[in-house]
Amino acid sequence: MKKAKFNKLIILADEKLRNSNMYKNDDTIPEAYDGKTAALSVSVAMSDILPTLAIYYQDFDAKKPDKDCRRNVLNVVATMIDKPNEDAKFLDAEELVRYSVSGDADLQYIKKQVIDCAIALKHVVRTYKLV
Repeated sequence: MKKAKFNKLIILADEKLRNSNMYKNDDTIPEAYDGKTAALSVSVAMSDILPTLAIYYQDFDAKKPDKDCRRNVLNVVATMIDKPNEDAKFLDAEELVRYSVSGDADLQYIKKQVIDCAIALKHVVRTYKLV
């Protein structure tokens, strides 16, 4: 990835992170998100995109939506990704997963975007105080 694109992704990742439930109002992030964020791109590289999306999407407790879970990380990454052939971004992890399992999905594009966005998010998460 080119430096200029990566710099733009860092800025976007910070914006999306601040609007997520991973971010706390006192400029902190729960420490559990450091590992979950770092593991996302590695999981895609090792296991491929669909298994990783399934693992990150299923880790969610509707009774505790603020719980430190992998779906929150996937939600942030999803909102950073442009939809293929559209001028819009995915709204959340559910929309990304639904698109990815459809027969029309460009999985190579999604895989590259998830990896790039997850790396940018990892760098941003580590700039905050982890508690």
